[in-house]
Amino acid sequence: MRALLNCFKKQDGLFFVRQSSSVQDDYAISIIWHNRLIHEKLHKKNSYSYYFETRLHYHDSLEHAMDYFMKIYKGVVKPLSPEAAKVAYANDFSPSISQRLFSSNSRILKSSNHFLPESSSFDTTGTSDSHPFNKGRTQTVHNKQQMLPTIEKRLVDPLVNKRVVIIREEQLKFGKVLGEGNFGKVYAGEYREEHGRSVPVAIKALKATMDASAREEMKKEAFVMKELSHPCIVRLYGVQELLSMGALLDYLKKHVENATRTLFSFWVIQIIHGMAYMERKRFVHRDLAARNILMQSHSRIKISDFGLSRSVDSNDYYVQHSDTPIPIAWYAPESLFHYKFTSKSDVWSFGVTMWEIYSFGQYPYGSMPTEEITQFIEANGRLQRPAGCSSSVYEIMLWCWTHEPHDRPSFRDLLKFLANRSEFSKAVRHFQSLSNY
Repeated sequence: MRALLNCFKKQDGLFFVRQSSSVQDDYAISIIWHNRLIHEKLHKKNSYSYYFETRLHYHDSLEHAMDYFMKIYKGVVKPLSPEAAKVAYANDFSPSISQRLFSSNSRILKSSNHFLPESSSFDTTGTSDSHPFNKGRTQTVHNKQQMLPTIEKRLVDPLVNKRVVIIREEQLKFGKVLGEGNFGKVYAGEYREEHGRSVPVAIKALKATMDASAREEMKKEAFVMKELSHPCIVRLYGVQELLSMGALLDYLKKHVENATRTLFSFWVIQIIHGMAYMERKRFVHRDLAARNILMQSHSRIKISDFGLSRSVDSNDYYVQHSDTPIPIAWYAPESLFHYKFTSKSDVWSFGVTMWEIYSFGQYPYGSMPTEEITQFIEANGRLQRPAGCSSSVYEIMLWCWTHEPHDRPSFRDLLKFLANRSEFSKAVRHFQSLSNY
């Protein structure tokens, strides 16, 4: 191991994975951290469950475990290439693991810096002894059992097997790039329908280098969106409807002078209508937030971004069994601690989205670290009333943040309740026709 440190001691964050020499099916991870060589153990419980010694999380695969590992180290780690590892530690490097993790164009381990959100939960500025995994071992965890994901044998089928419309390339006209992410680019464009009408659209184009898992995630979002048809939900043609004014969150931050309480009520009622429709269609959104509300005009909005959305079974809930990064500040307690999602957990997220609107786009919980947010929520802490927000509106948010899901309102309940509140009655009447969907 000294050879590895001597060769790469200046490259903090480099690591490689090898099979354990002492325990069959276990793995050892060697990482250069603050000029020291640190070893972490990864245990394999069964074919679909891996865990580190902290046992705070179980992971579906070796790749998912390594994805989590890189988040723990604040996204600064990067895999040592197989060739370099062979040179540094030839007798203990596993070519099979090398091929699996480094040579497969895997999204998970290509380069953590490009896709992983930085976690503020861990301080990596201390001494070499206080690296993230050690901190995780020494800190006090309240209700530790609640932090373990719910593992159930019965999985809910996440998608309805529906055909997505195939659009010929000549029916699309690409325009300027609207945005670019880890999976690809989003273009403004035009879609010429079969009968000749041209529709402004947003075209998601996956990078040619993306692996099968990325393509599958994009297909999942398309399958979910294809099932939904509502004036308050972004429409999928095969490409997406274009809403050129952008996200509600950006509008709130840039146009404070134009954001009136009347507009707030219009946006809130439309979000509720769209979510009530999803509720009836037995879908959970799982990522409802102001950043995922797009603006058609100053007063008209639509719900978008269905990448985490899933259909639910007869029990009306979906259980997450993967380590997909989650928007913690918008999640209900049962989702944070048990990975359980229902329409009522969407109601909680709606309450946070409503808080974003009335706070003019502030970030929920401010600079509070992620682990403190979960502890704060578990201790029944709630976001404070935004400045200028009436007590009656704040009470609606608090209703959405009731700890027990069965005590929260449904989206249908919210519509009925707000119809009799002076701040929302005009908006309810204005959008009354949306109840027909």
